[in-house]
Order: sequence, then C-alpha cells, then structure tokens
Amino acid sequence: MNYSKNDKLIEYVNCNLCNSNSTKRVMRVDEYNIVECKECGLVYVNPRLRQKKLHEIYKKDYFSNSAFKFKKLGLYGYEKYLEEEDYIKATFNERLKIINSYSKKARLLDIGCALGFFLEIARNDGWDAQGLEIAKFAYEYATNKLKLPVMNKTLEEAKFKSDNFDVVTIFDVIEHLPNPNGTIKEIRRILKPNGLIAITTPNIGSIPAKLLGKNWEEVKR
Repeated sequence: MNYSKNDKLIEYVNCNLCNSNSTKRVMRVDEYNIVECKECGLVYVNPRLRQKKLHEIYKKDYFSNSAFKFKKLGLYGYEKYLEEEDYIKATFNERLKIINSYSKKARLLDIGCALGFFLEIARNDGWDAQGLEIAKFAYEYATNKLKLPVMNKTLEEAKFKSDNFDVVTIFDVIEHLPNPNGTIKEIRRILKPNGLIAITTPNIGSIPAKLLGKNWEEVKR
C-alpha cells in the first residue's frame, strides 16, 4: 500500500514526546514505517492509521487470528488468546505479586483489560478493580462471561475523578496509543498521591528486536 499525504485513512505525526518531525526509518513492516525521532529517540509508526480506523483493528479476530497458522502478511494480534488463558493468567499472577509488594489492596484500574483475565485475578485477590477496553468483543466477554466491571471506553472518554485510583495498570497497551504522552498525564491525574502505575511494553532496543528486525513478533501486534 502506498500512502499519500491526502489519504483520509492515514496521518503523518510529529514525535509524541518532543514534537520534533526529524526522524530516521528503523524498519518497514508490511506497509508501515517504524521511525526513530532524531531528537529524543522515541520509536513510533509514521505515517499511521487515524485513530478511528485504528480502533477498527481490535475486533474478535484480533484475539484469534488465523493468519498466525499460515504466516500470512497482515499478521497482528494473538493467535488464540482464549486458549492461552492459563499461560496468560500465570503471567498476570506474577505481575500482581509485584504490585502487592508496593501497594495495599485498594482501588485499581486496568487499562486495555482485554478479556478481563488480570481484572478477575485482582478482584479475587481482594482488589476493588475495574477495567477499560475499547474492543467490543473483549469488553462483552469480560462483562457478560466473567461479570466484571468494565467500560467500553478509552481512558480519556471515561472521565474519572482526580485522585481516584491507588494503582493503574496498562499492560502491553501504551505502544498502541495515538497519544501515549497524553494518556500518561491523564493517568497521573486520576492516581492518588503516591499511587502506583504498572506498565509493560515491548522493548525495541532489546536483543531479540535487534536480531529479528521486522520479523520480531512484537511489531506485528
């Protein structure tokens, strides 16, 4: 796919961290350029899908993508998220242990909670936890199947009160956001004084990323 500056589906953006427009291309994955800001080193996709179009990616097949089986182009999301529930929950249990070592059990918000596995674990552990999830399929699974308190909104749309949460978790989400800097500022606003934010995100500076380049699985998600 060849983009033009007039394409209504895509947009060219400045660095979200320092607002510079000076970049160098790190790699090309399918039709997307992954670039590095020459000023601050932030790595991001540019040009990128506009937010409305980007949200359309997160449908049911994002969590069960048959492309993994055939190694097709357009690989994204997860092969079989539900079938990996035990593995995913084991990872979440380890993360919750770390959170418990830093914070008392109180109010927790999980941003991008997917099907609600971490939320379920946290609530069973005594946390007053709720989630946010923009993918309708995942939101409906979490609310209808697991009976969890999840809102089908972005953080900015949720409009929580200030100083509202003791802990905010955002696992493997921040790299998907169109304005991660703004989201972090909003998280700071809703966190109580001395609150805790727990973030996980792929490290494009890691050895696997450098060795695999455009074949690194994390740039496909």
